[in-house]
Amino acid sequence: MMSSLLYTYNTKENAMIEKISVPPILIYVSRIIIGLIVLCLLAAAASELDLSDLSPLARMPLLGFLIATAIGIVPFARRVYRRMDELQKVLHQNACVSGLPIVAAASAAIGMLQLNGLLPEFNQFLTLGLIVCVWSFNLMRTDRQYK
Repeated sequence: MMSSLLYTYNTKENAMIEKISVPPILIYVSRIIIGLIVLCLLAAAASELDLSDLSPLARMPLLGFLIATAIGIVPFARRVYRRMDELQKVLHQNACVSGLPIVAAASAAIGMLQLNGLLPEFNQFLTLGLIVCVWSFNLMRTDRQYK
C-alpha cells in the first residue's frame, strides 16, 4: 500500500506543508495490536507478580495500580467505540452478541470440569484470552458478511 501525500498551505509562514496520510486500515490494525499488547502486559503483570512476599504497605499501592489499570480499560473501550462509524459499531455489536453464548458455554463447561477434578484450576486471564479470541474471530467473520 502506498500512502498518499496531502499538501496544506500554512498562511502564517507562507509555506507549503507536506503531510503523509496513513491508510485507515493500518491505523485500525495498529490500535488492535496496541490493545492486545496492553492486555498481555496486564495479564503478565497480574500473573507473574507474587505479592504475598511484600508487606501490606508496599502491596496496596501496587494492587491499586493494577486494579485502576484494569478498570481504566472500560472507559477507554467506550471512548474508542463512540468514535467508530455506524458500520464499525454494527460489526462490533454482532461480534459481541454472537460471542457471548460461546464464552458462556465454554466457561460453564470448564467450570464443570474443574468442579469434578478433571481440569486443574487456572488463571482467569486465560478466560480473558478466550474472550478476546472469540470476539476477534467473530469480528472477522462478521466483517466478511459486509464485503
